[in-house]
Amino acid sequence: MQKQGWRERLTSDTGLLVLVALASFLVHMLLNNRYGFHRDELAMVDYSRRLAWGYVEFPPLTPFLVRTAMTIFGDSPWGARVFSSLGQAVIVLLVGLMAR
Repeated sequence: MQKQGWRERLTSDTGLLVLVALASFLVHMLLNNRYGFHRDELAMVDYSRRLAWGYVEFPPLTPFLVRTAMTIFGDSPWGARVFSSLGQAVIVLLVGLMAR
């Protein structure tokens, strides 16, 4: 049995991790619109309409990302959850790289 070099192992492991992260993103995006907004999301949408430099519960970037997503993708739960789904896929990828 021939031993794999580090380049081949890195390419195959990383490729698998990217596929898992992409699958996670796709599953979230396909199933995100099954339910409407919940309380925290409605509060975030409300805060995104009146942006400020800080809120008690979270940093100012969060409402800005919701506003950007809803401007681009429309006023729907699917549009509001795009960046959170993307962030979750990036976390899956980073955790897989750290675990490797």
